[in-house]
Amino acid sequence: MKKRLLLLMMMVGALAVHADTYPYLTFITTDGTKTSLPASGLSLAISGSNLVATDGSTSKTFTLTDLSSMHFSAASESSVTGIDAVGASATGEKVSVFTLNGVRMGTYDSVEAARNALPAGVYIIGKKKIVIE
Repeated sequence: MKKRLLLLMMMVGALAVHADTYPYLTFITTDGTKTSLPASGLSLAISGSNLVATDGSTSKTFTLTDLSSMHFSAASESSVTGIDAVGASATGEKVSVFTLNGVRMGTYDSVEAARNALPAGVYIIGKKKIVIE
C-alpha cells in the first residue's frame, strides 16, 4: 500500500508540471469510467484508501484500488460506457472499426454487428472511442 501511495504522489507531482496548458484532470477507474475536474484550484488528498479531489464547489472520491489512471486533458472527457454511445448506423450503412493503434478490425453491417463480433477492448468507430466489455 505504501508503494502505491508513493507512486500516486509521484504521478500527481509529475502531472502538476504540465497543468498550465491542460485545464482538466481526468480520472479513469478500472471499469473505464472517466471523470474530469477543472485543474485550476484542484486539491487532492488521500484519506484512508480513498483519493479525494476537490475543486472548490465539487468533491469527488475515488477508491485507490479502483483508480486506474489520471491525466491532464485539454477538454473535459465524458465517460464512455459502451459501443451504444456511438449510435446506430443508417440502414444499409456499414461501419469500419479500428483499434487505437490504427489497425483496421473490419467493416460491419451495423454497430450492433461490430459489438457482437469484436473481443473486449477499446475501438474507434467514426470519430468516437468505444469500449466493448
